[in-house]
Amino acid sequence: PGSITAAQLAPAAVTTANIADGSVTLQKLSVALPRLAWSGLTSGVTLLTPVGSSVVVRSVTLTIPAAGQVMANASGLFGLAQGAGFTQSASCSISTGTATEAAHLMSVATTNTTYMTQVPFAGSRVYDVTPGAFTVRLVCSNSTSIPMSNGPNLQTAQLTALFVPN
Repeated sequence: PGSITAAQLAPAAVTTANIADGSVTLQKLSVALPRLAWSGLTSGVTLLTPVGSSVVVRSVTLTIPAAGQVMANASGLFGLAQGAGFTQSASCSISTGTATEAAHLMSVATTNTTYMTQVPFAGSRVYDVTPGAFTVRLVCSNSTSIPMSNGPNLQTAQLTALFVPN
């Protein structure tokens, strides 16, 4: 390994005509393969306690072998309490921290949820990464005008992270 470098080779001395078909594979190259990880949720998570605070709902940690990018995708349903005469809102963001990020919110807000009790959300972000552990999170928060024991909540939340090397 390393005994023949670019300094010892003439330009264009090695081409596809000089390499046997199938002899060079991704596994033999010093290139990191794409990696995928996900975290899913099948039941509702109540976001009421405490109102206004951020909650990490899902998280994914990848071991990054080389410089590249991580694309994170999140989706789910906001569950809202049915009724009128009060306000409620819920927001989520894909983040590397533990608080919702105002610049990247996926949110819902309503003052009357007589007809609308589930609202879908989805979003994605891309991060430049370097070797080491990398954690991305789905972080959510809520706000209500009166205490409610049944909303807003988050249902069927999914978080997927895909690493692609440079």
